[in-house]
Amino acid sequence: MTILIYIVAGIVAVGVLFLVGYRKVAQGKAIKRGGGVFFQYYWQLPGIGTADGVDLTLKKVEVACRNERALECSDGVKLELRVVGLIRVRPDEASVKQVAQNYGVGNDAEERMQAQLTDAMEKAVRDAGKHITSLALVEHEQEFKKQVTARLGLDKTGFQMDSLALEFVDPDLLNKTKFR
Repeated sequence: MTILIYIVAGIVAVGVLFLVGYRKVAQGKAIKRGGGVFFQYYWQLPGIGTADGVDLTLKKVEVACRNERALECSDGVKLELRVVGLIRVRPDEASVKQVAQNYGVGNDAEERMQAQLTDAMEKAVRDAGKHITSLALVEHEQEFKKQVTARLGLDKTGFQMDSLALEFVDPDLLNKTKFR
């Protein structure tokens, strides 16, 4: 009879330990633990170890090309514009592992990620601008956006572009185009 009580008590203790260690992943996050990535639920011994979260929400990346840092096009015209991209980590296991490995996790990782995405976006905008005339950029804005997205190379880094918007600051240029 005593052995049966010990067995039942052990089963109950393991069940309680399992229930206490069963955790839900917050919306917009993925948990990277050990070799696995968890999107909905994960299990962790209470008080032992940590779970590293990767933020999957949209990140606003903004590049302003104004004044002396205006975008120089292939025809030598300098355009003042602002480019805003909405970028997120692709919600698959391989992408989350890649982003967690490249940037780490936590608040400082978010800051590093934002800084690197901004630098990469600025480089892609400037590179795409060097290969297009100012009028072609204004008249064929979608083509310019495709070139920026292609030069950004997000498919190799675990990110995806949700949207990209251009805001032209120079009203004189818009008067020269067919959109008058």
